[in-house]
Amino acid sequence: MDDCWYPREGNWTNTGTWEVDNTRFPDGLRQIVDFAHERDIKTVVWFEPERVAPDTWLMNNHPERIFGGENGGLLNLGNQETLE
Repeated sequence: MDDCWYPREGNWTNTGTWEVDNTRFPDGLRQIVDFAHERDIKTVVWFEPERVAPDTWLMNNHPERIFGGENGGLLNLGNQETLE
């Protein structure tokens, strides 16, 4: 899945909460993956961890780890705590 599997509030660019959108996928992604595998289709879930939008889990819980401040920006992957 390329995008929109995470909570996005109408816009795919709202990255930074890397959890499955339980409203759209109440049982997670397992059904989609199983459906694909039954048809010999491989799956991958896309995410872009370095880009963080405002009002997402990362921004709300660890703004000190974001280059760009509260308006969103890039995740500081040079920070050891961030990597852990």
